[in-house]
Amino acid sequence: MAGQLLTVLLLIALAVFGLNYHIAKPLVHLTGIIALMLWTKLIWDAIKEQSFGMIKNHLITPQGHMGMLLTIAMVVVIVTTTGSEAVMAKRFSHDFIVPALCFALITPFIVISEHLKSILAWTMPIAILTMAIPGIDEYYTRNQNGLRISGMINLPIIYGMNLAIICAASIGLAMTVKIKYRPILIVFSLTAVACGLWAIALSGSRAPLLSILLITIFCIAYQGYRHIGKVKTFTILLIIFAGIAFTLPKSPIYQRLTYAVKTVEENNRSSSLGMRFEIWRGAKDILIERPLTGSGVGKHNELFAKKLKDDNNYLPRAGRSFIHLHNDTINAITWMGIPLGLLFLLFTWQPLIYGIRQLNKPVGLALAAASSIYLMNGLTNTPSIRATSLTLFLIVISLLMAACYQSTDKESAN
Repeated sequence: MAGQLLTVLLLIALAVFGLNYHIAKPLVHLTGIIALMLWTKLIWDAIKEQSFGMIKNHLITPQGHMGMLLTIAMVVVIVTTTGSEAVMAKRFSHDFIVPALCFALITPFIVISEHLKSILAWTMPIAILTMAIPGIDEYYTRNQNGLRISGMINLPIIYGMNLAIICAASIGLAMTVKIKYRPILIVFSLTAVACGLWAIALSGSRAPLLSILLITIFCIAYQGYRHIGKVKTFTILLIIFAGIAFTLPKSPIYQRLTYAVKTVEENNRSSSLGMRFEIWRGAKDILIERPLTGSGVGKHNELFAKKLKDDNNYLPRAGRSFIHLHNDTINAITWMGIPLGLLFLLFTWQPLIYGIRQLNKPVGLALAAASSIYLMNGLTNTPSIRATSLTLFLIVISLLMAACYQSTDKESAN
């Protein structure tokens, strides 16, 4: 019962996340407090009975592994930020430690029954709509130029990525989960995903849109090849490509996509992509000089400033004071050094690896799809240092991992 209570609280947090992050956040904290109480009781019982089998049982599952990896990541952040006066060190510590601690406690205890799995499949499209509709409304009622909107989450790129994660999970669940009223769910999910894609396009966020389009095509191709054959799958994909080719040029984001290609061709160092390439080159120099210790969290600009004294053309102006390095992996290993940076990032890869291993099982496709979105967006952004993106990712992943594991475990028992 306690595990199902945690699940219900997370489902509510997911459903209201798009309406207001500050409603979902205290729900996550409350869930973490309940999980802490469960851990306290479990440890106390284990000490009294001199048997630690129940603790071990909670830790040897994929959810338990995720909890341990989050704990490791949290310790790495504490070690690398404690005592630092850098503004980003304090901000990173504040944004990462609390969500990571909550989910390190919560994830091993989550229990998803078949009934809750059905609710999960319906909650995903609801979450999409609560996030997408405010963004679409904001774009049209405020008559913005199509490059920047926020919805109810502050940064457009985070807004777009969060929507893409839920869209990917919803697509995966609608295609694989066997529940009652599935045709209605599929129609509802497709409608919600269509709204989500449009909201992402209106936000001007390129990476989220490209990532969800790629994952959608992969999910359809994978499931179609397995269940309806090559010819029908190819026909469906052809229709989808034709739809994208027809609608994309009419969307506000198309101008930004074509502009990005043009700036790469012209090697424009001051453009959005050009600036990213330049600071990644600067990060490479830091790693060559300090592979074990890195620059220190949030201190890359101090090292860039030293380089600029010798070569004023070392970085374009747009890249000289940016608060992070626009790539999750590069950011982590540059700030923390290669060993600690890679250790920190393990929690981002574990759900994808587990999802791929369970791709033919119920929920496995949704887990792999949602994890892929997070990692793909981490190529040009740093979602792991922001509480909003991290919290949404961990809500979705913890629910999907529990559903996937418990489905697999039940099948094995049968």
